[in-house]
Amino acid sequence: MLDSLQCDTSVISSGIKSFDNILSGGFPTKELSLLLGETSIGKTLTMCAFAVSCMKRGYNVLYVTHEMRDAKIGERIVANLIDLDTKKIREKSYRETVKKRTAAVKTKYKGSIKIKEYPTSTANTNHIMVCIKDLEKKQKWKPDIIFVDSVNIMLPNVYVRGMNSDAFCMAISTDLRRMAFEVGCPVVSCMQLKRE
Repeated sequence: MLDSLQCDTSVISSGIKSFDNILSGGFPTKELSLLLGETSIGKTLTMCAFAVSCMKRGYNVLYVTHEMRDAKIGERIVANLIDLDTKKIREKSYRETVKKRTAAVKTKYKGSIKIKEYPTSTANTNHIMVCIKDLEKKQKWKPDIIFVDSVNIMLPNVYVRGMNSDAFCMAISTDLRRMAFEVGCPVVSCMQLKRE
């Protein structure tokens, strides 16, 4: 047990020392870490920043979005990666700057990021597992950490008629934790707090 707890691969650092201190070193392997927050507080921005931080340290990152288009998530990730405002990324006058900075980053870091988009309320962890298996089979690529945005707009693997919102989110969280265990890496997700 001690070897497992003290192993260097038992956590993946978020890249933020104070946050890692709260998590006892970082995102734990084979577990779900859940970020909670109100609407529009920056949960997705935070997860994109964490994803980039992990990629910069050599980890392969899978970012699964159920909320925003994959291009929008990609824009936020690239903005973090090349240190450029998202508005400038969209401007044609910055096209060459974006290309140059992206090319420079590509050679600098060993990790990579894959983004998979699912429409809101259409996918569950079984869909994500199929994606992971496809990436491994077709591209010989395996994630070291998975970010899933977000619990509130996924589907549980098993839906029980009449589930209230708490049971619904608990079922999805349980599915994500199971997926983390099966894949053998941390899963980081977020959940919107209820207005009340």
